[in-house]
Amino acid sequence: MYLRGVWMEPDTNNYDVEHVCMAHPLMSATEWRDIYERAWHLYYSPQHIETLFKRTAACGASTARLAAMIFDFYGSHAFERVHPLQSGLIRRKVRLQRRKGLPCEKLLPFSIRRTREIFSTYVPALRFRLKLERIRRRIVNDPASATYTDLALSPVEDDLESDKLELLQNTEAARRVTQQARLKAAALQQVEERRPV
Repeated sequence: MYLRGVWMEPDTNNYDVEHVCMAHPLMSATEWRDIYERAWHLYYSPQHIETLFKRTAACGASTARLAAMIFDFYGSHAFERVHPLQSGLIRRKVRLQRRKGLPCEKLLPFSIRRTREIFSTYVPALRFRLKLERIRRRIVNDPASATYTDLALSPVEDDLESDKLELLQNTEAARRVTQQARLKAAALQQVEERRPV
């Protein structure tokens, strides 16, 4: 990419999973960041979180464990602004530990800023955790949750006549891949029919 002249982020500290580090051929950096944010918020929307709890309860898995995982994954992104693989329970920041060349921050401004950060991060995070727990308990206490089903929980069809899957019809590329899979399946079926028993 460098040899082709593609813009690349000069600060190597930003080479992680949540920063735009190179030019995208179709999107601006702002559009790329926005769609990354939108993907997080769409997946972890209250409606989808409720669906995840319903599916977990229907399968007999631990909804408490799911709540903890949702909190860890979405919470680290939403409240700490880091990817879940880079987060922890409480972010530890030490005033005297600075990068080489950066001056040591004075105690009072550091303490005020850090206190503000803690309250602005962990109070909303606690509210989110309580909201998760309310949703989880409502689903667990609902007798219908044991029999919940949706398309994701239904058995996979052997044939490729799954036109009801919107994902397979959204784009021309998806329709083309679906058609190719159908042709391949038909060819395999013909081979199987011609094979001597």
